[in-house]
Amino acid sequence: YHPTGSVRMTVPVLKGKRHGFARVQGKDGKNVVKLTYIDGSRDGVEVHYHGNGQARMAVPVTGGKRSGNAAIWTRAGERWADVPYRNDLKHGIERRYGPGGRTIIEELTFKNGDKVDTKSFIRQIRATTPPPKTERP
Repeated sequence: YHPTGSVRMTVPVLKGKRHGFARVQGKDGKNVVKLTYIDGSRDGVEVHYHGNGQARMAVPVTGGKRSGNAAIWTRAGERWADVPYRNDLKHGIERRYGPGGRTIIEELTFKNGDKVDTKSFIRQIRATTPPPKTERP
């Protein structure tokens, strides 16, 4: 429970271990995280939410550790990034997207949680986008 008395987390328990679908709620009662437990460990897709109710992140979890590609969205619901995890550490190429969530603007390469490379595509995008037309008075 929160200090205000509102429910913070609901999760079923089986044989003394968390087991089943769980929800973590904010003080206002809105969902903050939805997740699944199997035999006491987080397992399945964990979904985190923005305060406005939009999904913020969905990440696969196996044996209590992030493992697989996480998708991250803005408050407006636009794709912001794809983040690869292995053994609860960033591992692989993280892609960040520009406004609208369609164009990759940056790639960060991670190996066992350490960033080893960064590539920015903003200059290439600006070079291929024609400047807006302006009318002369």
